[in-house]
Amino acid sequence: QLAAFAGRLVGNQNSYQPLALVIPFIIWIVIAIVFAILGGYVACQVGRPPIEGILLGALFGPLGVLLVALMRPKQTPPKVDSPKLESTKETKLD
Repeated sequence: QLAAFAGRLVGNQNSYQPLALVIPFIIWIVIAIVFAILGGYVACQVGRPPIEGILLGALFGPLGVLLVALMRPKQTPPKVDSPKLESTKETKLD
């Protein structure tokens, strides 16, 4: 009986093979999410759009976060003041 039980245990090792492939993938996804959040936070602190930090952090991990941290702040175009409209009140000419 013990030999039959041991044989069933050995024979069932193949059924765990898909799980062995899924666990590293899940770990990789969790790490990518952590570095995406960290990259977005660092991008906000540096003055860059958070999407840049999220993408770089998720794709390149710690290297992506480091790249975001070393980037220069994004230049914002200068605001152009629109000319103020003169009052549209009618004035009487004497």
